Amino acid sequence: MPQTVVLSPNNVVRSASPAFLLAFGLEEREIVGRSLRMLLGPCTDGQRLLRFIDSATPKTRLSKTPILAALYSRDGVPLLRSVAVELADDGARIVYMERTHAVTSKQALVDDGTSKLLLSAETRQVSDISSGFADRYGFSPKAASALGLRMILGPGSDIQSLTALMDAALGGQSQRGRLLTYGSDCQALECEIIVTPVEDGMAQVSQLMLTFVSEPRRRSVSVAASSSKKSFLPMHDSSFTRVSSAGSQSERAGSLIKAALLFLALPMFLHLGGPMIASGESSTATLMRLAPSARQFNSDSNWQKPKGTGLPSLLRSHHHVNTDVVVDRLGSNKITLMLDLDKTVLFGNDGNDLGVALQWMDVANSKVEELYSKLINPNLKKMYEFYTESGKEVDVVIYTRRPQIVYYKSCVTSNTVPVRYADDFHGQGQLIFPSSIGTSQDILDTYVGPDLLEEEHRDVQMALDRLLAARDAVVLELGLAKPPPVVVTAQPKNIEATAHQLGLPAESCLLFDDNVELRSNPRVVLVDPLDGLPSDRRANLLAFMEREVPADTLEEDLVDYLEEAASAAETSIMRDANGKLSWWIPEVADHIRSWRTPQPVRAVSHHTLPLKGAKSLEFHSDKDEIFSDVSPADVPLRAPGHGFIDLCAAAEKALASRESDIQLELQLARQYSQHCA
Repeated sequence: MPQTVVLSPNNVVRSASPAFLLAFGLEEREIVGRSLRMLLGPCTDGQRLLRFIDSATPKTRLSKTPILAALYSRDGVPLLRSVAVELADDGARIVYMERTHAVTSKQALVDDGTSKLLLSAETRQVSDISSGFADRYGFSPKAASALGLRMILGPGSDIQSLTALMDAALGGQSQRGRLLTYGSDCQALECEIIVTPVEDGMAQVSQLMLTFVSEPRRRSVSVAASSSKKSFLPMHDSSFTRVSSAGSQSERAGSLIKAALLFLALPMFLHLGGPMIASGESSTATLMRLAPSARQFNSDSNWQKPKGTGLPSLLRSHHHVNTDVVVDRLGSNKITLMLDLDKTVLFGNDGNDLGVALQWMDVANSKVEELYSKLINPNLKKMYEFYTESGKEVDVVIYTRRPQIVYYKSCVTSNTVPVRYADDFHGQGQLIFPSSIGTSQDILDTYVGPDLLEEEHRDVQMALDRLLAARDAVVLELGLAKPPPVVVTAQPKNIEATAHQLGLPAESCLLFDDNVELRSNPRVVLVDPLDGLPSDRRANLLAFMEREVPADTLEEDLVDYLEEAASAAETSIMRDANGKLSWWIPEVADHIRSWRTPQPVRAVSHHTLPLKGAKSLEFHSDKDEIFSDVSPADVPLRAPGHGFIDLCAAAEKALASRESDIQLELQLARQYSQHCA
């Protein structure tokens, strides 16, 4: 039976089907007469869902494309549903909910022998291919990532139908169709295609999985152009394919001429928006744009034009040039500094619960704010002043990962409570508190989630107080004119999506973070975790804590809580041989290694490249190695000999190599042309 809910024009529930009540563990009296908002939770994009429901009009009747939404059962369990809406004659809206076909990223990445690829739902950039896909089409993962869907499309491919299938899959349901594709050997492969949505664990379709099924019928495609059959040659590096390179030099040169012509003409055949390319070889060449389409595949965004040539950079030679890293540094005057809090901007994990201790002992909130001003990393101001003194227009965003704020675990029942605030504060499983928020009460005044017990309400408020105290400490340290927005997440950080939510260009963003799991992201500046403080700051902080809450006056329950720290390095209290309590802060060298200050990256074609033998981003410098207070922007990612390379230098070297290779190919082609004449 279908899971349906009938809503009145003001979105109050009129009735619910038995299948809906059973799935969500509700009784009819618990839902009828209440707002649909009672089903929303941390992972629900409430604004998007309500706008979608309101979009049903007599003209559209049934929504053309469903959307994916996370709705919460009576027990607070998120249920993924594909949601469609229909407008009834009396103005009521009938909301249809179906179990989604979406799979998780882990399921999608299983290489089960089928021919499939994964691509971004937003950019349509290919991120991974299976071994079955590589065997069938003859492309390597590098080629797939660089070329995108263009690699398997040709004159006979119905691109509009493929785009429609992918768009429809964003609603949470798999889509099927047939598609004529092409392998790296120019042979046509007709097959059935299944587009499956891949959700990111936060009720968002982040990727699409394209599966190519059934044994295709192979057809030969002529390379020579004719009036009845367009020629096609896939855009790829010869080092990426399994096609034999054997043959005479003249045959190879002839193929290169055809490849160059077809490469330039292919986007016109496909009616896809191509990159800007030069119409000549001069550095001042006139630019022409390839014909756009109703919806282009965005895999072109990583293409770069080599210096001094009008040919696209993906036309490479038989030399196996390593181009895993292509970085384009942004020259804009604007920059957005995204700041992680714990162990980056602040000492320890939320100050190793020093703020919790003050709140537990009912110390005034003004003292909590004073505490956080003493936890600030001295590198923060140095880094900020480097960019401002360089003439940059700097914006600041707090971007912290604190799951307890997004998914509140009750201090009374230990159950997870789907907290919910104003719709404007929620997006993609994250909480975004704007600059206008002054106190925790401003946030709690918008609370629309399940009722909280008095103890739970106080627990939530204290967590928000500590968060805002950390924000205000950043404001004080940097002398900002207004508080920065605060983004709180429970999932891996996504700079591009967060920048989009904040209305900021992702290419101007840098995230300063101590999390080594983010090391491959070129928009992340990895910093040393602040696990301790220099002697002077340490002494000042210990004196403050002993003055405000002497260790020997702490409540027994608080002592137990503090002694159960996640690790010995994160404990904030210790006992001496006689059992006497005292506050404890680890001490580090007086000179803390300064943060790097690179320029933002406009575009990157691949992840950063560790040198052979590199084990991690973390390394220890020699004692006599000198670091400047603020590292200049052109300092390599890692100093020579420490396992990582200068990305700018690598990019320039790769481009120079490719330019040389292309010139060699053109010389061979001209020689062949003269020979044929």
